[in-house]
Order: sequence, then C-alpha cells, then structure tokens
Amino acid sequence: MAALNGRYRSEQEATDVLAFPQQEGTERSGVLMGDVVISVETALRQSRTGRTNNGRPSGVVPRVVEAGNPLGDEILRLLIHGILHLLGYEHGTAAQQRRMRKEEGRCFQEIFVDENSAQIAKEAY
Repeated sequence: MAALNGRYRSEQEATDVLAFPQQEGTERSGVLMGDVVISVETALRQSRTGRTNNGRPSGVVPRVVEAGNPLGDEILRLLIHGILHLLGYEHGTAAQQRRMRKEEGRCFQEIFVDENSAQIAKEAY
C-alpha cells in the first residue's frame, strides 16, 4: 500500500484504502466505476486499536471507534469509504469529512439488518 500510495498520491506512507476511478472528473456513470484497494493488514490493526488513518486533513482528529470490532466490519467500512471516493466524496476539509462519515454510517446501516451490527454502525459514526 505504501508503494501504491507513493506512486499515485505522492504520499510516502501506507494507507488503509485507495480508490482508482475508471473515469476522470466528478461525474461517474456506468457499471464499472473503478477499483478499490484495501490493506487488510491495516484494517486488522485498525479493528484492534479502533483508530483509522485514512486521509484526514490536518487538524482533524482521526475517527475513533471501539477497539475489538470484527475485521470484516472494518473491511466493509473501508470498502464503503473507497466506493464513496469513486462517487466523488472527499475528506480534504472538516466539512467534507463530516459529510463522508455521515454517508459511510448510512451505507453501513443500510447493509446490516442485524440489530447488533446496526448498533455498532450507529456508535461508529
């Protein structure tokens, strides 16, 4: 992930998720929107510690959730985050980050009908 992040974003550190749109620009349509690459190693660490590192703007505190969440939930959250990037969501400012987190939580809740997982999603966002 560090190599991909360095090559495509000029960031010399690993990240948890990268999104590569199939089309340039903000308007994306069609069945294939792009690719989402997830670092399972980073997702595992984040699920254990409850801290994320995905592209927060300076001055914005990383999202903190209860440590010990299932790895699958963290991978799903990262997939949703990557898909939102493909749809044009960004988190370069605090306002953009709040909007993206809100949408992440809404998507996560929509996926789960199980009350326990829905509660986890509510608490995380």
